[in-house]
Amino acid sequence: MAPPPFLHLPREIRDAIYCAYFAADGGYVYNFKTRKLEARGHDGEKQPIDQALRLTCKQVAGETDGLALNTNTIHFSSDYSDEARITAARFQSCAYHTMSLLCEVFRGYLDDDLEEQQQPGFKCGFNESILEEVIVDFPKVEPFLRHVLTQPAFDRRVHNSDWGLPFSYVNRALLRLYELVVKYDTWPREWFETDPDAEFYESEHEHFLPPNMLPHLKRLPFWSYIPPGRRIGKMWPLMQCPPHTTEHWERRQFLDADGQPWYTDGKYRFSAASAAIAFLSRFPSHLRTHLRRIYLDENAVSVAYPETHALGFIPYCQENPRLRIKRRVDMWRTVFMTPDSAAMRCFPHFEHNWKVTSAATDDDPESVGKVSDYRLARRFAVWVTEALELEKAGMPKQSFQLILDGDPVNHQWSELFQTAFQRFAVWQKVAEMICEKEKKDENIDLFSVRLTWPYIMDGFLDVVQGLINGRYEVIHTTFDMGPMVWDVNVEFKNYGHMSFQAFTKLVKTYGKWVGPASPLPGCPELIAECILPQFWEEREPETLNIDMYDFLDSLQPEDEDVSDASDLDEYDKPPSLKRKPTSYNRTNEGPQDRAGPDAESGNGGNGEGAGVPGGSSAAPGSVGGNDEEGEPSQSLSGMVEEMTLEEPAQAGNGA
Repeated sequence: MAPPPFLHLPREIRDAIYCAYFAADGGYVYNFKTRKLEARGHDGEKQPIDQALRLTCKQVAGETDGLALNTNTIHFSSDYSDEARITAARFQSCAYHTMSLLCEVFRGYLDDDLEEQQQPGFKCGFNESILEEVIVDFPKVEPFLRHVLTQPAFDRRVHNSDWGLPFSYVNRALLRLYELVVKYDTWPREWFETDPDAEFYESEHEHFLPPNMLPHLKRLPFWSYIPPGRRIGKMWPLMQCPPHTTEHWERRQFLDADGQPWYTDGKYRFSAASAAIAFLSRFPSHLRTHLRRIYLDENAVSVAYPETHALGFIPYCQENPRLRIKRRVDMWRTVFMTPDSAAMRCFPHFEHNWKVTSAATDDDPESVGKVSDYRLARRFAVWVTEALELEKAGMPKQSFQLILDGDPVNHQWSELFQTAFQRFAVWQKVAEMICEKEKKDENIDLFSVRLTWPYIMDGFLDVVQGLINGRYEVIHTTFDMGPMVWDVNVEFKNYGHMSFQAFTKLVKTYGKWVGPASPLPGCPELIAECILPQFWEEREPETLNIDMYDFLDSLQPEDEDVSDASDLDEYDKPPSLKRKPTSYNRTNEGPQDRAGPDAESGNGGNGEGAGVPGGSSAAPGSVGGNDEEGEPSQSLSGMVEEMTLEEPAQAGNGA
């Protein structure tokens, strides 16, 4: 029998037909509610996912294997849902608490009833040999750790201070420090034995002790994504305050016994990056190698240090060096809303921020409805410095790009960068030069210095100059950063005669209040987008007397559906992390390697495509995420119909 006429066509023509067939005009979009991918037309409407061509014969099926993934882009966004709000809020609270617990190695027990000078001088939990071991991999933390090692116990409360380093770097360094403290058993028993409630840590609360807490601190990375409807029993050992519980977030805003408000009406959400990482963790490894492009739209601020979440992509990009990930971050709705200090990260209550922004700061009427340009510079630096950490942490070159999107007010961000961000970068360097000139003594409080105007982040001037000179491929801005208009030598000549204290006091007077330019709404309105409507209802808040120890005594593991949460262990199981990107070898070149001129560049043919696996367990128009299990299919058509994302991916089995 003669072969079908279609197969008589040259392979190049067949490949062009295949690419046109599988390309989705509007790409593939991840649906948070259904946990499936949906094809979208050019108008954004849902459209069927047509796989019929692959069912015609084995040759066509082989020639199109993985082609949909290679041709298109998968889109994720930080969409909000009421179902996920409480889970996200609890995870945010526990994420901050994780960092706070890591900082326990810095101090002994502190009695809140004693004045500063009366605090007991307990030794901290690490010694010189542990410090030397930590700085082998994390040299930037050496001056801070040496400072902590030599200061009185009261000064070791550093978890509410700013290190001036990327948060992910500090977190990884502290986790390593905590591991060594437990390994060498150097944590002082006085931390708990001298506590007037020492018996609290016995029996059912033994998991609070450092050796027992360490495994729990490592279980959930900040980029974890917990789907709606799933409980988070894995977080139970970290729960040490009311905001860690579902009950807390189900309450309306209330007052504590001191009359302080507890806000519970925020719209908390997981990041697009965390959803994509969870998606990849459940995607079969042999299909992950076909992926070429993922687009993340961070259109609102999300929980758990979202600026660090790209770290979770490193093992997948090492596994598949042809994968290109672009993460778009909205400058006003995401960067502006990002906490820029450890104190603000404690819990980013949108309601409190709305009240503060809506009122005058320091009796300055110009501040109403605005934010200081200094804060914007710090929040900009938070995202940029985290992106620059990726390659050092193992991200292959060209695999990831952070897009800082200032649209529709790119002109405003361009002006801010040249008039404010550059100025703070140069003045920070001048302040450092003045400090060096004054030869500050060794006991200078490094943490406090980094909370002083005009300090932004360590090495911020180099970062700014690198952005202007196009040195960083990992960062792209939609706004023009212009030339470097501020000069360190000129500024030092003008201010170098001043003392450090006088200079920092002077530069603070040059700060300006900034609000979004038209057509965007003002700062309070942007913050209000992240608050439930019920917050503005007129009501008298309930007053609750919450005793922390009573709260912890009442919290038991069975309060959480641990069995339902146990399968969260299947999330975030990436391929083994390698020091360097792996090579990408193919024994047989397929049409997916000739899918179009943009296959290597990371730019989809229409910029809006989305990738899908070769089949779907879902109804037409969606892929993946089905919770139902089916019997294995023997036929090709059956395999297409029953391929799901519910079976956890096994690392290292990729084609």
